[in-house]
Amino acid sequence: MKNYGIKYLLGALSFLIIANTIQAQEDVNWITWQEAMIAAEETPKKIYVDIYTDWCGYCKKMDKTTFKDATVVKYLNDNFYAVKFNAEQKGNILFNDTEFKYINSGGRGVHELAYALLNGRLGYPAFVVLDEEFARILISPGYKGPDAVMMEMKFAKEEMYKTTSWQSYQAKQKALQQTAINQQANPQGNAAAASQATKTRTAPGQNTKETKAPAKSSMENQNEEIFKVVEEMPRFPGCEDKDLDKSELKDCANQEMLKFIYGNLEYPETARNNKVEGMVVIQYLVDQTGAIKNAKIVRDIGNGCGEAALKVINAMPTWIPGKQRGKTVSVLYNLPVRFKLESSSSVQSKDSMQENDETITEKDKKKNKNKRKSKEN
Repeated sequence: MKNYGIKYLLGALSFLIIANTIQAQEDVNWITWQEAMIAAEETPKKIYVDIYTDWCGYCKKMDKTTFKDATVVKYLNDNFYAVKFNAEQKGNILFNDTEFKYINSGGRGVHELAYALLNGRLGYPAFVVLDEEFARILISPGYKGPDAVMMEMKFAKEEMYKTTSWQSYQAKQKALQQTAINQQANPQGNAAAASQATKTRTAPGQNTKETKAPAKSSMENQNEEIFKVVEEMPRFPGCEDKDLDKSELKDCANQEMLKFIYGNLEYPETARNNKVEGMVVIQYLVDQTGAIKNAKIVRDIGNGCGEAALKVINAMPTWIPGKQRGKTVSVLYNLPVRFKLESSSSVQSKDSMQENDETITEKDKKKNKNKRKSKEN
């Protein structure tokens, strides 16, 4: 009886373990941003961030449908740290030695980290995929079904972004899906077409050599393609003659860019008089030669702040261009520039996510002017 009782208990326990495992796979293992950072330090893994708000209806719809799909749940749990991030949360978050805060502006506020992750293009739901070093792979706004989410996750997990753009990959996958749908819809027609193609290729007296359209060279394709994330990101010049490793070189370049921005950005007089503060976002292209091109204001706070930030970007020297598979490529950047009248803690460059977020204050400006005067003396 005792042995029977032990066997019964062990069997019941095994059943509970199996049941819990099955239940766990029915739900995505969502964790917080802070939990993901801790887990990634110990076991690096790509991060899938779901950026939502409490009032977003399509966010809730995806939770009930797309993120209940068994294939999506398993693939997401197996290959990513899945993060739920409320874009309007109030708590401060420390990331890359920078403190991100909630900004109360307009009808609804926004958390600075959500703003940085989305390149300032706010809209919900939105999804961001980061690699093991927290470099951004993809921004994907809007509601989507299981097939679309699976396509995005495979693009990241299989590291297709290292050889092709998301737009090219997406177009190819959609074409394959459409071909499969057409074949299922008209199997007889496809079989007849295949038979006719075979006859055409094997007909006596006909040239069986397949004719192909001339392909574009890889350099031509790269000239037409603009990247957001590449293997070697572009960097601000000034550190090439120093004996530094890759990480130190990136930090040095960021500091040089900080010096340039702090030394050249002027707080507009009208903005100062009207006590205007906030964040301007400038978008620009670092082309294959490192030149800054097509700079434009994508978010402004008025009173000349956008123009002041744009002026600094256009005045930047030629960068060290980015590289993909050993070849120089064009890379699109978004640079948030924060204007604040009162002194605040220094803000570091966050180019690990293709962001460079700078704060210019009255105190900072005076400090940099004094440094230049002391050097001249």
